[in-house]
Amino acid sequence: MKAIRYHTPEGVRSGVLVHEGRRRLGLVLMDYPVRLRYVDVAERRYITELADVDVERWKAELRRAARAWPQELSKECRRALRRSPTGGRRR
Repeated sequence: MKAIRYHTPEGVRSGVLVHEGRRRLGLVLMDYPVRLRYVDVAERRYITELADVDVERWKAELRRAARAWPQELSKECRRALRRSPTGGRRR
């Protein structure tokens, strides 16, 4: 999981890269509504990785934003934003 910045036609969004597949990328973006969004791999050129951001802290910010908005999170989005058992630390 990586913290990212994604340049969309609507503007710049920050979020988390959850899944990198052969054809699609799974992103959870700080946007209304907070949801898991799939984009084509060709969109990879518009994604910048944020190396200096703690991913666990960023996931906590996304969870907090999702609670503030009235829309319910999907099951796969809740699973993506779940805390890791190690708290982001390596064993």
